[in-house]
Amino acid sequence: MSKRSAKAKRRRYRRAKPPRRPGRGWGIGVILLLLGGLILWLGRPERPSPTPETPPRTFVSRVAHRTANLMVPPRFFFHGLPQVNVLLMGVDVNRDRRGRPTKDWARTDTILLVNVDRFARALRILSIPRDTRVRIPRYGWHKINAAHAFGGPELLLRTIEENFHLRLHHYVRTNFEGFISLVDAVGGVDLYVEKDMDYDDNWGRLHVHLKEGFQHLDGDQAQQYVRFRKDREGDLGRVKRQQKFLKALLRQALAPRNWMKLPALVKKARQYVTTDLTDLELLALANFLRSVPEENICTETLPVVSRGNDLQPLRRPTGELLAAMFGNTFDPWAWQRQPLAPPPPPAPLPEPEEPEEPLLAEPPWWELMPRQGIAFAQGTEKVPPAEGEEAEPSVIAPEELTEPTASTPPEPPEEGEETAPPSESPSEDASSLEEMPPIIVPPVQEVPSQPEETEPKGLSPESEATSGAGAIDL
Repeated sequence: MSKRSAKAKRRRYRRAKPPRRPGRGWGIGVILLLLGGLILWLGRPERPSPTPETPPRTFVSRVAHRTANLMVPPRFFFHGLPQVNVLLMGVDVNRDRRGRPTKDWARTDTILLVNVDRFARALRILSIPRDTRVRIPRYGWHKINAAHAFGGPELLLRTIEENFHLRLHHYVRTNFEGFISLVDAVGGVDLYVEKDMDYDDNWGRLHVHLKEGFQHLDGDQAQQYVRFRKDREGDLGRVKRQQKFLKALLRQALAPRNWMKLPALVKKARQYVTTDLTDLELLALANFLRSVPEENICTETLPVVSRGNDLQPLRRPTGELLAAMFGNTFDPWAWQRQPLAPPPPPAPLPEPEEPEEPLLAEPPWWELMPRQGIAFAQGTEKVPPAEGEEAEPSVIAPEELTEPTASTPPEPPEEGEETAPPSESPSEDASSLEEMPPIIVPPVQEVPSQPEETEPKGLSPESEATSGAGAIDL
């Protein structure tokens, strides 16, 4: 095949080019022109306001601000409400005996009530100390940090609503790992550390080593700062440091250089944060917080008084503070009827008088019997006492105490007949001696014998005559 025929064949199958459409370049130019006009409109100068922000926004910040308002306006978060209350909680980590973290609900280490005011463009934060004593539904009076351990964020939400009579709309819960990641995501925080902090907790894996001075804190150092409480102020001092750090974190996260990072920050927060807010609501909240001036961010601590190891809210200062910070979402009338402490325990019953010690029963007479009495009862001879000594008690054998039977009554001795002395031979029945020991009888003192006076059975004739004569003379 020749070269000409091959070229002709290739030319025959060559695809024809589409015809050039007139006006295509004009369309692209119009689109670019519209985009440029939109950018210029978004970056237009702002009208002067009674309270202008300092420093004023740049062109890029104005474009970003108005673009965010178009994409995620604040109304997506408020849903027509003038104020929204959010519960922020930071929880501890439970560990087993080997120091490994468990999945059980732990106690809360930080409790913050955040009020977002739409029309006042204000952010109010109230810190509740973890040792505040409240009444937990179905569990009675405990410290408020135990509510999350009993029933999770839902029970803590209900506990705060019933004890402080607030309407809470949402909650956000995080742990220390999520806190460290969020601080690192915004690039750290510039903060002044007011004093040296040194503390080691090997079981809780908390090691605090910070020096006094202005410094840039990363995620781990920020955790050390907000968790330290081993000083004179204790938990109240830690609450103040948490509020101070939260202001610095909001200032850092809402800086214009981080506005474009907000969607990425929300996505990363989902890995460590548990909340009932959607991604759109979180972006709308972040967009609203950009418009809140720093002077409108207010932080307060719940007024409490120490009661041993617990803290008890003060009725009047707490009621005034809640009314000023939370507005219509707080019920002051119900607060006046709210018990602030458990009812006093009932008066103790009088202690029963201790009964007198019962008198010990006297031991049986055979345990008190001396050994020599036993030997005498068994037939040993009794030694007569010496001069000047008292006579020992005599021992009567059991057979001598037996009464005579009716079949053989004893015969009285006749006049002039001497009675035979008792036999000193041992009894024939040895078993009776073992069953019935002898009885100790005290000695009888001898009395000198006196002549016996016998009553006259009758009067003689001489005495009768004498008595009769005497009667006649009288």
